[in-house]
Amino acid sequence: PAWAAAWPLVRGHGRPADGFSYWDRATGERQIAMLSLTHAMIADVDILSEGWRWMGDTRFVLQTLVQLARLPSYSGKLEYLPVERGLARCPKERSCPHCLAPGAEDPLREATDLPSIFATEAGKVWTRPDDWEVVEDEFVYLLASKSTNLDAGTCCSPYACLSDGCLDLTFVEKSKKMSRWDSLMTFLKIETGDHVHDPRITYRKVRALRYTPKTAEGIVVLDGERQSFGPFQLEVHTGLLGVVL
Repeated sequence: PAWAAAWPLVRGHGRPADGFSYWDRATGERQIAMLSLTHAMIADVDILSEGWRWMGDTRFVLQTLVQLARLPSYSGKLEYLPVERGLARCPKERSCPHCLAPGAEDPLREATDLPSIFATEAGKVWTRPDDWEVVEDEFVYLLASKSTNLDAGTCCSPYACLSDGCLDLTFVEKSKKMSRWDSLMTFLKIETGDHVHDPRITYRKVRALRYTPKTAEGIVVLDGERQSFGPFQLEVHTGLLGVVL
């Protein structure tokens, strides 16, 4: 209802929130995002169900079943900078121990040129540092998110925080040999977020990542909008945005 949206504005309790940069490495184009990036199954479900909008949210369920039956995978190289810390659900309140304190000053809010972990001296190519992790495989599922939920019924990233300086990265490799039946059982746990405890699913907090596809075709979706398919990289900017809760 309208009052539920109006009350936080009247109360005026603002909090910092992270944003993240998305670079299309083929064109050099950079965008600022705040929700998520998806590839493989979850992106396929989103885009390939567009023609079924007349079904409402049922289109996602039906297209998910189609993709589970097909279980396509996409070959690529994933590189990411992990953050080693315990996982705890964000209360989305002022008391979250992992988030920036309300009112915390952050120079990024006023900056027009955001600093980048990928920056290099002129004429030099970025080289991956030793503390990054690398996975080369065929990916069935790939999600990098700042939000716990992609919609009301899918808690895909249960430990995502508003301003902890991290993206929550979730992926499933074909080499983990998750069957169609196992994938279906996992899908049924997404409503609560318990799917991430399956040992075949990798769930990590990361500061930045790069992805290089090795297949000719695929779908990449950034904050709900389809992007051109090709190599990309992401980087978090802590406290770049502000939200009212």
